[in-house]
Amino acid sequence: DQTYYVDKTTEYKKMHKHGIVEVDDTKLIADFPATKFMRLRQLCGAYNKDKLAMLSDLLDTLENERVIIFYSFVEDVERIKKLLGDRPVSQINGAVKDLTAYEEHDNAVVLCQYQSGARGHNLQKGGYIIYFDPTVSPELFDQSRGRIRRNGQTRSVVNYYHLLVRGSIEERILDKVSQGLEYTVDDYINDYERNEE
Repeated sequence: DQTYYVDKTTEYKKMHKHGIVEVDDTKLIADFPATKFMRLRQLCGAYNKDKLAMLSDLLDTLENERVIIFYSFVEDVERIKKLLGDRPVSQINGAVKDLTAYEEHDNAVVLCQYQSGARGHNLQKGGYIIYFDPTVSPELFDQSRGRIRRNGQTRSVVNYYHLLVRGSIEERILDKVSQGLEYTVDDYINDYERNEE
């Protein structure tokens, strides 16, 4: 396991403080703690240009490897796909399950949405998983790790890369799911909302 950090964006800080922000011509509003929790997670992912740049750099170092990327939101996958250029891509999400590129190309990237891709898929041809953002579910986190740690894996070591925004809710989420505990909206309220009162 290796963790790479980027800094919080101005937009993240504004959302945390005010519950509303405009980013990339999109207005994100959070009227309730559950919505704010989701918006902050989104601002750590697809709306964080530094995280996207870090992902791009990491993928460049793994250009000849099969890589699995776990993500949470639709906007994440759309922006990640733009980084990949002509690199072969497979997808597992609620709308698509296509592993053709993964099966046919040694340098394929598999984009897995946690709910659809963390269970029941044999991806042991790959030795690298990148967590673009952490899941709030310890079960999905554990299951996702097992996609490359399976019978038929020929590598003695598999690699897990966690891309996190320093000082954000992502650190608390990963800490909690790594302990086998779900990170809930109530946890978010206890960690952040109540501390602001």
